[in-house]
Amino acid sequence: MELARKPKFEAIQPQEISDSVELQFCFVPAPPHRRTPLVKAWKSQIYEPIRNEMKIDIRMNLKAKQVELKTMPDTPDISNL
Repeated sequence: MELARKPKFEAIQPQEISDSVELQFCFVPAPPHRRTPLVKAWKSQIYEPIRNEMKIDIRMNLKAKQVELKTMPDTPDISNL
């Protein structure tokens, strides 16, 4: 009696996964004692690397006192969020 061979599937690329997935959102609250350092380091150390390297849309909502992250259609890996 022969056993059936296991099927071999090619690895799925992150772009193939992210095409079928809706945009995802994440809201991170910023406590009062971390807000000033966050604002000082925002442009060069936080915003640009996340936006350019991970392709995640990010903004600081000062009214709601939180950082908002959203995947974009060209985000290479949805687990970056």
